[in-house]
Amino acid sequence: MINQPVKRRAVSTRPSPSSYSLKTLLATNLATLIVAVAVFFLTSIMFAQEADMIIRGGESVMLHCDGRRFNTNRISRTDMEMTCIALPGQEVPPPVPTEVPVEPTAIPVEPTAAPIEPTVVPIEPTVVPVEPTEVPVIPPPSPPEEPPAPPSQPPITGRAFYVSKLGNNTDGLSWGSAWNELNQVDWSQFQPGDTLLVDGGADSMTYSTTLQPTTSGTASEPIRIQLASENGRNGQAIIFGGRSTPLPHCGQTSYSYNPDILTTNGAKFENVSWITIDGTKWRGIVIHGMNGDGIRLYANTDNLTFRHMEIYDNGTIKQSGGTYYSDAKGIRLEGSNHIVERTIIHDNGQDAIQSNGANVSNFTIRESWFYNGREHPNIDQSYNYCTHSDALQIFDGGVVSGITIEDSVLGPGFTNTILLGDKNVDVNNVTINNVLLLKGAENSISAHSSATTSVNNWNISNVTVYGPNTAYNAITYKGRQLSITNSVFVGSHINIPNTAPAVSNNCQWDTTGIDIGSDTNPQFESVSPDAFSDGNYVINEHTCANSGSSITSIDDLFALPDNQ
Repeated sequence: MINQPVKRRAVSTRPSPSSYSLKTLLATNLATLIVAVAVFFLTSIMFAQEADMIIRGGESVMLHCDGRRFNTNRISRTDMEMTCIALPGQEVPPPVPTEVPVEPTAIPVEPTAAPIEPTVVPIEPTVVPVEPTEVPVIPPPSPPEEPPAPPSQPPITGRAFYVSKLGNNTDGLSWGSAWNELNQVDWSQFQPGDTLLVDGGADSMTYSTTLQPTTSGTASEPIRIQLASENGRNGQAIIFGGRSTPLPHCGQTSYSYNPDILTTNGAKFENVSWITIDGTKWRGIVIHGMNGDGIRLYANTDNLTFRHMEIYDNGTIKQSGGTYYSDAKGIRLEGSNHIVERTIIHDNGQDAIQSNGANVSNFTIRESWFYNGREHPNIDQSYNYCTHSDALQIFDGGVVSGITIEDSVLGPGFTNTILLGDKNVDVNNVTINNVLLLKGAENSISAHSSATTSVNNWNISNVTVYGPNTAYNAITYKGRQLSITNSVFVGSHINIPNTAPAVSNNCQWDTTGIDIGSDTNPQFESVSPDAFSDGNYVINEHTCANSGSSITSIDDLFALPDNQ
């Protein structure tokens, strides 16, 4: 056996950890701590230089960093390592009003807060308080006005047909297949109770041919022609005759137009009955620029109603002695039991409404305004004064019975406001109630008698007649059985030669002729003798307070509820 030498492990001479002295350990750790502190302060000094010395002479300074604001006495190293801008002595822009994580030591700032007051270290008075950014305050919107009630329209009980410039002119059974002009309507398809809806566009739609129905309705089921009610089609339906130049004034020395391109009548009715045209709102259907009467009615018609229309500047052009003038009417009236309601008629070639012959009975004007507003350039009268333009005239033909005018304004600007009876015609059974009659140039109310008979049975009540410059008569009545009650007459002459009228509670002022009431100035609220102004005829004198028309202005008329 061979003896192997025994290997001995060398013994280390380095002392074990347990042999380190406390002094040695402290020295080592202290050196490390000193190095760390030195690095920290060097870094801090370098950052402070970059941030432009956030601490100056012990002064507390606000720091704006990435949307946060800090008091420098409470800033941490982590916050110092952000990109920061120190703003001593300046206003600090407010933070963006979004949620940003904030160190527990930071003080959150509301976007609209007053100057920041730190909870730990108060801000010295030398720091300018942070003002909130001024943002204009927008008040809440006012509640919208209540929309006007839709116009009152009777329900469509029969079939509906359609006319529109946008239709393809086939069968008229829808807007797409609508007849595209008024003269294209196939009236043979209509039966009592049916309705023709007229497209008025979003604002307006213009037609250039005559509306001429040839089918009648019945008392219980009239045929209706009315403006469409749906949005985009309820603007204004205009029937235009083609003449865009206004009618010539009396005595005009030159005038040019082409009658060959003009339409004669806007609407024409012959041998039909029980038809209603309704624009459904004031001026909903308009007729103008015709080379003749705006609407022509014949004697073989009855029970026709015209509502919510405007009829103006319709007429023929005539020449005499080298000068021009106009003629024709807004409505040429014949037939029986017709109604004109909530309609405006003005500045036509001659009268607003006139009948020729004894072919009229039981005619009613209700809630309407007739006037002439276009002045003659040389004379203080209407442009068409030489044609003797009146609001309503019944002319020629024997005996007419049954005329009612109520809740309306007639004038200003007419030669005669109401002229019933001229050239051998008597008009009996007339009612004029709650009407404002303004500034007739010659007469306000005139009842003529023929040579062989006598006017009979007129009742005038709650009427205001204003005519300080009326040349002849506020009222002239040459007949029998006349009553005048609760009415006011200002200016001109009261001429009632053949009968003693039944009178009650009337006022008259600055009049001549007979007495029909107390001599009292009604002291109207706002009026002018100017021939073409309308004014406000509210009565301020208590003696006349219960007299006169309740409609004291045009605005009053337009404010009347539609009871249709």
